[in-house]
Amino acid sequence: MNIPASFRKQLSTDQTDANVFITLNKIENYTFLCILTQEHFQAISSEPSLSSGGPFDPDPAKMRRFLSIMKEAQDCHYDEQGRLIIPKKFIEKADIRGHVTIVGAREYIQLWNPDAFQKYIGTPDAGDAASTAS
Repeated sequence: MNIPASFRKQLSTDQTDANVFITLNKIENYTFLCILTQEHFQAISSEPSLSSGGPFDPDPAKMRRFLSIMKEAQDCHYDEQGRLIIPKKFIEKADIRGHVTIVGAREYIQLWNPDAFQKYIGTPDAGDAASTAS
């Protein structure tokens, strides 16, 4: 997958040697991929206490969520042309076929099936009045 240069700059300063991590994420009934820098992935995975309650007092729901993300995490590399090599299983699980919607989200990017993304952002949150304006 060819990541736009503006996103690549945010993910790495040296794309030839850099690797990033990919995770399979779900929100409501929507599945999408997250591409994280190695530094950001290490920061969030080395601090399970922030996301799951830690090893001595885990919150069951948060621990399940943390483990469901971490069990699917995998490192990815760029090829010689600057394309990110994303394993087929991730593409299939996120139902990405042909086209992809790329969304910048601070320290990472999200990859969505375009139809799923439109349905997700078009579904207003009950507490979000701004999302219902047209």
